[in-house]
Amino acid sequence: RFFINRHELEALYDKAIEGMSPSDILIVVMEPTSSMWIAPTAFFRSQGARVHLVPPEQSADLRRYYAKHVKNDRIDAKLLARLPLLHPEGLHEAEVPKGPRGTLKRIVKRRARLVSEVAQHRQRVRSLLHWAMPGMNDVLGEELGKAAIALLGRYGSPRALVRLGKARIAALLIKASRGAWREDKAEQILAVARSTLTLWDGLEGCDFDEVQEDLACEARVIKMLESEVKELDAKAAGLLGEIDPDGLVLSLPGFGERIATTVAGRLGHAARFKNSGAVRSFIGMIPGTDQSGETEGSPRLTKSGDRMLRTALFLAADAARKEDPQLARIYFRQVVDKGHHPTQAVCAVATALASRLAAVLREAL
Repeated sequence: RFFINRHELEALYDKAIEGMSPSDILIVVMEPTSSMWIAPTAFFRSQGARVHLVPPEQSADLRRYYAKHVKNDRIDAKLLARLPLLHPEGLHEAEVPKGPRGTLKRIVKRRARLVSEVAQHRQRVRSLLHWAMPGMNDVLGEELGKAAIALLGRYGSPRALVRLGKARIAALLIKASRGAWREDKAEQILAVARSTLTLWDGLEGCDFDEVQEDLACEARVIKMLESEVKELDAKAAGLLGEIDPDGLVLSLPGFGERIATTVAGRLGHAARFKNSGAVRSFIGMIPGTDQSGETEGSPRLTKSGDRMLRTALFLAADAARKEDPQLARIYFRQVVDKGHHPTQAVCAVATALASRLAAVLREAL
């Protein structure tokens, strides 16, 4: 056992290099527990060691083979020490988050968390509408854009909507949606509000004033979170310009600013990967195999890499297949010739896009 301070890290290093010759290289393997791996990684790399991070699920699979029902630090340490011998091609050298790349990585992670929170609050709004105003979700749309949130944040009660009237609802919608929603949408909203009042007339179980307060609260939180996300988008775009001044990441088909910053922040410097296959392995865009004797199952993505990267590439692939002929051909072949589900086809396109990304970044080194 050791504590993360300079004295104990130096003592650990001295212990580790006992018996090593000057030509030997110390290899350090760790699980990325919280953010505690950063300081030891920075220290050992400063001493010339190679540091590798192993995803917990990867070491867990190996631990089940050695000790199925036991997990402790002693067993984990032995397994991590054996990984460079058992599976050297599956190890990726750790990169200490520093400079613009380190800042971008933290911003991208924080933005993803905030975007997830926004989605949770929107789902809460949809749930409230299903209960208190059935049919309103169909009128406002499942995405619940700015105009919908602006309306529900101020007039989240059917009584308030009826009192407001068609003309004032239309004026609010025109301003909030920049003219996309007009009088016809206001009429639909009023129709649902009147239907709701008829539905709950004389019934218990729905207090419109309480619902209005809940919706107003959710709308305030959504607006605040979206404001934070917008600021992070601007910061991330500036950092991407420093990291990739030639715009290589943004040049890929399907890559908008948010996807490009996510990929650049999560992937790190391409120089730390041995080849393009290592980049795909890190992302998780490589097919698994299921082979035994003369039988062989259908390959599927391993999904063992960075989940945020995979999600970004999937979204980019879904857009890229509509504008890039080569990727469109892959999608067509998967759906028409092989009869795969469209989601499977997009995954195949994402794998090809990951290969292209790896090739572009490595050629620029």
